[in-house]
Amino acid sequence: MPCRCRHLRSLLAGLCLAGGNAPAATAIRADGIPVQGRLESQDLETMPGPCDRGGTAHFRDIFTIEGLPGQPLDVTLVSSFDGYLYLFDPRGVEMARNDDAGNSSTSRITATLSQRGMHRIVVTTYSTGITGTYTLTVTAGASQPPSTVDAPITLGQTVTGTLVPGDAVPLAADDPRGGEEFLRDGFALPVLSPAVVMIDLASDFDGYLILLDGGGRVVGVNDDHLSTRDSRIVAGLSPGPHRVIVTSYGPNTSGNYTLTVASGDTGASPAEAGSRAGGMTHQPITADAVLEFDVPVTGTLTEADNAALPAESSRASVGYHRDGYVFDGVAGEPIQIDFAGAASPETSTVPGLAPLSPSLDGYLILVAPSGAIEAVNDDFTSPADARIALTLSETGPHRVVVTSFGPNATGPYRLMLTAAPASGE
Repeated sequence: MPCRCRHLRSLLAGLCLAGGNAPAATAIRADGIPVQGRLESQDLETMPGPCDRGGTAHFRDIFTIEGLPGQPLDVTLVSSFDGYLYLFDPRGVEMARNDDAGNSSTSRITATLSQRGMHRIVVTTYSTGITGTYTLTVTAGASQPPSTVDAPITLGQTVTGTLVPGDAVPLAADDPRGGEEFLRDGFALPVLSPAVVMIDLASDFDGYLILLDGGGRVVGVNDDHLSTRDSRIVAGLSPGPHRVIVTSYGPNTSGNYTLTVASGDTGASPAEAGSRAGGMTHQPITADAVLEFDVPVTGTLTEADNAALPAESSRASVGYHRDGYVFDGVAGEPIQIDFAGAASPETSTVPGLAPLSPSLDGYLILVAPSGAIEAVNDDFTSPADARIALTLSETGPHRVVVTSFGPNATGPYRLMLTAAPASGE
């Protein structure tokens, strides 16, 4: 049971409500003044959200504190027992927890608040049936100012941030998330040499990632990667400035997030630097296009298409036109890549992969994250189709290169990535 004073009161038990009801939560200020209290067996306040220490075996005191979006909070517990701290936001969502901060008698939470309103701090114990005295200190910093300009980020860096009201870095007005109702943080990402990048967003809200090149063109977007709380973009980029936009799936959403930008080798030679192109449009682009699972892609192989390819490939020479795509794969994951250049009985049965004409005798190449060529295929059932079906041997960004069996070939095609290989392939 807490006591809002500098010294431990001797008659804390007398403050409990009659009839054995759980004591009410105690309001506290984030002013850095220590609050002393004692956990007793009758301290069984209702947890503000789902928690593994919400039963009668763990005694607990709960404190409330008013917070603002973007406000840093430092909560420190020093106790005569092995203490445990929780922090919940006004919605009852757990923001953070901590057991030991250096030793078993100290717990600490540092967090940036993402919501306006009453937050709850729970003081409890690591083990069951424990009572004892404690000191709780809460300190708040100044609220984070709204973000209207991009912050710097580099390959290999991880940053933490908070979407707060007023965050409004520029985004094209015709973008679905370019309006005032969407909060946006921006990061300037310089790319010095050709690289495959993997951008990960982990958030306590339903986040949304946008990657733009230096001209403001969209290179990739992603809402949900493995859940509504994470997003991922994998893309092959040429040298130059890029922008990463962190926003939300729905409007008027704030919250905390962690953004990580990792890089890998594209396998591009110096002569190929900056000359890669994708097949998403009839015009060459400066980065591999993102290939999503179960999303058919229509492309056109043109004379200007010259996507990077390891030099040992027989189709890395000037006479072969190449479109490049990139996807994120995990070792042990079975995948299937289908190409259709013209009417084909087999590929026409793949949902969303209708054949095209005129015929393009296509050739598929799969490049592993290490830069090694993992698989190739020319004809699956006819010269008009190709298929790669295998279990990935590496984890990370994989590249799919679409080219032709013979040199100087162009034409339209469809491409599709699915999560399971064809049986018997």
